[in-house]
Amino acid sequence: MRTLAVTLGFLALASGCVVGEASALPEELAVYDFTATVAPAAGNKAGGAVQVSLEVMSRSNLSVETDVVLKVNKPDGTPVAERHFGGVLFHPEEIWVLVERFLPGASDRGELHCEVIVYAHDTGEELWRSPAPTPLLVQ
Repeated sequence: MRTLAVTLGFLALASGCVVGEASALPEELAVYDFTATVAPAAGNKAGGAVQVSLEVMSRSNLSVETDVVLKVNKPDGTPVAERHFGGVLFHPEEIWVLVERFLPGASDRGELHCEVIVYAHDTGEELWRSPAPTPLLVQ
């Protein structure tokens, strides 16, 4: 038994661990990455409010408190709707799902583009932006 304890202690020290202590990941090694999916929710009716399902997944290696912004624009960039979700805490590999509803004007029908942006809550630094707008057809 003594040999096992000495061996485990040696392995812990040899691997760079100090038994009984934990260290935080240095900020310079922090990686903040996300994926997002925006899709029309079932049951949208022509001329009515539009419901979309927003799913954001953290692929970061640290927990981070964020502000998530969903932007819906016309193809020329004219804003149609924008929603801010403040103080969203993401843990590594965590998924956040929300169903959001907005009422576009009569001239805001047709193909729209959805964009998701994630900011650090405390600094406002942009952590991630969807690489390409997601098309959304609104009747």
